Amino acid sequence: MKKSKLFSSLGIALLASVTISAGVSADTDEGEQLTEQHEINWEDAWSNQKNLDASVEFGNSSETNGDGMARASSWGSLSTGKTDVSSNIITDKVSSTGTSKGKVYTTTTSATTSLRDVDTGYTVNGDKSIALAKFTAESSAEMSAASLNVYSGLTIHTATDSGVLYEARTGDSVVHY
Repeated sequence: MKKSKLFSSLGIALLASVTISAGVSADTDEGEQLTEQHEINWEDAWSNQKNLDASVEFGNSSETNGDGMARASSWGSLSTGKTDVSSNIITDKVSSTGTSKGKVYTTTTSATTSLRDVDTGYTVNGDKSIALAKFTAESSAEMSAASLNVYSGLTIHTATDSGVLYEARTGDSVVHY
């Protein structure tokens, strides 16, 4: 009788883990698809980039804008994001690195960074990077730098969970010497 209960318990545990894994996989697939399809309007993003923090925690918003996308505030629980702009005086290059790190196993995150020479308006956009679960998405952009010009980096972060896409933005800047 004890062996029967043991095998029954093991069977239930195995079935539960397979069911949970299938649910997580379905959420992740849906999140990855939403994240890949999310388009960035860089002209709009740059025109609204003032007063951004270099880091943000986001993805716990109860309001969506009707199309399954929520604009996240600076609080949340799904993901963290940051932008780091650095200048290299030896190579005369400046770069922007944007990262998004998931905090929940069912979350799909992305980071897409852009780098702008504020003095000339010249902009280089990095590629979108996507990560699953608690891994980190990292996007980078680089350009040659001119002395005493100001360079700004802007990163668009997304976190997708349970069919909802959350977006946040971070920014950083540096003067190249």
